[in-house]
Amino acid sequence: MNELIESVKTALRVTINLPDDFTITMESHLRDDLGIDSLTSMDFLMYLEDHIDGFEVDASTLTPAHFNSVRAIVEYVSSQQPQADTNQVT
Repeated sequence: MNELIESVKTALRVTINLPDDFTITMESHLRDDLGIDSLTSMDFLMYLEDHIDGFEVDASTLTPAHFNSVRAIVEYVSSQQPQADTNQVT
């Protein structure tokens, strides 16, 4: 799970151009704390799909609540991965 958390944090840093020394916590709110907007959220999700094995966004299961915190999006990504591939990150 730690690899998944770090992958999500890396995706956030890359897609919203956060400096390496910017602190991202599991409770960081994607919009209020990190400044992610609707366009950036799409880039972020595409980055995750491209870099996390087995992860695909399912529009029928993705809700605005998944963007409430880093923890929420990590839990969403984890839930969308095939069970055998939960911790495989590229």
